[in-house]
Amino acid sequence: MSDIISWDKTLGKKAKSSDNEDVGTVENTTPDSIEVKDGLIAKKHYYIPKIYVVGFNGDDLMINLKKDEIRDRFLADNPVADLWRAPKD
Repeated sequence: MSDIISWDKTLGKKAKSSDNEDVGTVENTTPDSIEVKDGLIAKKHYYIPKIYVVGFNGDDLMINLKKDEIRDRFLADNPVADLWRAPKD
């Protein structure tokens, strides 16, 4: 990512995939990921690592993955960090 993104300005903005599909609305950010909500009734939440964000034009946050990839890899109830955490013995 060549540009520095002011993450607080992305809240409430649309996230778009590399195939120019709407992914949803940015709901929250963490130091490592963004939370994107899709849908009004049947809500889906995606927790996408910031390394996949390639830009923000003031209206849309651009993600360098196709929508199918985002759905398959990052649809979850918990942040990505929780998904990557090793199980406790």
